[in-house]
Amino acid sequence: MRAAEALALAEASGVVVTLYRDRLRIGSRGAAPETVIDALKAAKPEIVALLTRYSLTQSGALQGDDLTAELTQLGFRVRRYGSQAALDDDAGRARVPPMPLLYRFADRQAEYGLALRALRAPDALPGIGAQRVAS
Repeated sequence: MRAAEALALAEASGVVVTLYRDRLRIGSRGAAPETVIDALKAAKPEIVALLTRYSLTQSGALQGDDLTAELTQLGFRVRRYGSQAALDDDAGRARVPPMPLLYRFADRQAEYGLALRALRAPDALPGIGAQRVAS
């Protein structure tokens, strides 16, 4: 997936990618490296589709497709943990969703992780979010 590589390269270079209508906005401190710009241009259709399809809730959870909607109805959220997407039980009762939903989540986990990183979702790992806010 070109989008994953381009967004990972942008993230590693400190380049922020956002969507404005159907255009990508690229922000960085100083000039963005040409390799990053070229990779983002090559993956633009995929990145635009990804950023158009998904968004973040107030709590930093992913929303935007049928599976995230079903999980939300059951009290689960898809959140960022490090560079990965994982499920949260918002009720805090250590439950797991039904197996068919878990299998569907597993099939989409890489895309969800990419979307969460591209949307700059807060990291739900203990201590990480506090460090990000402070920096």
